[in-house]
Amino acid sequence: MLWGNSPPVNLISQLEKSKDTIDILIVGGCDARHIIKTLSNLYRNNFKMKIMFHSLEASLEDIARSILLINICLEKDLGLQEASRYFLEILGNTLIIPATAKYVIGAIRRLIDVITQSYPCSWLDLEGLKYRDRDGIEAIF
Repeated sequence: MLWGNSPPVNLISQLEKSKDTIDILIVGGCDARHIIKTLSNLYRNNFKMKIMFHSLEASLEDIARSILLINICLEKDLGLQEASRYFLEILGNTLIIPATAKYVIGAIRRLIDVITQSYPCSWLDLEGLKYRDRDGIEAIF
């Protein structure tokens, strides 16, 4: 399945699994396909390592969309079928059903609190962004 210009790649498949922390830079990935593929392989293989993804994108819209899609993947309260439906509907459609719209509104409210630093998030660190860019992502949401 091609999401962007290339198929998703497990970014740590060629690395030693004995490392405790790995930093990965993604430049112009345009979406979260590589991050999601890498995280899913870690989860399936029970690897316990800390990975820091550093993503550099051309537009704030790409960053906002990636944050929303990763949020769906990491949401523990969603069942597999529900999360898959939300993910695919947001990934590929311009019109979404009311149930998905309700979920997106709730998720975006939580993500705005994370972006404005009024709510902590263990998987997202926006310290590298300028405040202007944070405000831009908030406006996109």
